[in-house]
Amino acid sequence: MPDRASVQACPRCGRMFQYPGFGPICCSSCKEFDNMEFEKVKKYLNEHGYATSLEIAEATGVTEKKILRYLTESRLEIPESSPIFIQCTVCGCDIRSGKYCTECASRLSSELQGAYMSLAGEKPKFFSQNTGKMHVIKTRDSKREERITMSPRKKDKDKNKDKDKNKDIDKE
Repeated sequence: MPDRASVQACPRCGRMFQYPGFGPICCSSCKEFDNMEFEKVKKYLNEHGYATSLEIAEATGVTEKKILRYLTESRLEIPESSPIFIQCTVCGCDIRSGKYCTECASRLSSELQGAYMSLAGEKPKFFSQNTGKMHVIKTRDSKREERITMSPRKKDKDKNKDKDKNKDIDKE
């Protein structure tokens, strides 16, 4: 994925343009041309109702490849009554528009949210007049490493302490 706000070469015409970091990667001229072609498709569908991608392509001059792209961008939708659908990119089930079925989109969304949550910082719970010192946060991985790297002797000592405690409890 291109860097945010970077100079890019338009993949359609080759012109250099300032990419804002989001949206389709093409220059403003190609974006405008694409919007005009979409308007042709939209107008045709409004006038003629449901149509196949081949019928739309022949009537408007817009390629079937672009019409498929409009479907995957959720700009167009296949009607419920159609025998032909596009497939979810992840699981391959039939969908009417977009790239993902609702189940895969939901799963991907929660995975992405989980990834961002691991980057989120914790808000302070209260304000203290004391100046706290910075420290290293113990993550799950570092705690696991501590358990793994613990020496056998220390483990044995800890086990003996637990046994001594259990003996004291049994005596009572």
